Amino acid sequence: MCMPKGKVPFKQGLWTKDEKGDYRLLGEKCSFCGEVFFPPTSNNFCSCCQKKDGIEKKLLAKEGEISTFTIIRQSPSGGYYKGEIPFAYGLIDLPEVRVKSLLCNDYDKMSIGEKVSLTIIKIYEDDENEYFTYAFQLVN
Repeated sequence: MCMPKGKVPFKQGLWTKDEKGDYRLLGEKCSFCGEVFFPPTSNNFCSCCQKKDGIEKKLLAKEGEISTFTIIRQSPSGGYYKGEIPFAYGLIDLPEVRVKSLLCNDYDKMSIGEKVSLTIIKIYEDDENEYFTYAFQLVN
């Protein structure tokens, strides 16, 4: 008998759904200096102002623009990446913070400055689970 596979985030705590049901990256903001972080910190410590216990959760914008990107045509060493090759990876400028992200679309249509929006994609699967991560795609 085939059991359905579990749907698992590649890493916990990177995204959530907002009140409208849209996916949003989950960042953090320092209440002392206003610095915004993504991914979230693990120690409730602001690396900008060096203060502790002032970190608050913050939903980040769903849309941004491509700051820069590259096409990866060879599997990275270390065995941690199990997705398709080639893939696009870049820096996305959200209104609050710059994030590193996979990009999904036709690579020939991508350019710096293009508007992109957050999506959740299946990155790979094994015998038991399907693993998902965040990515950005071109806004039509």
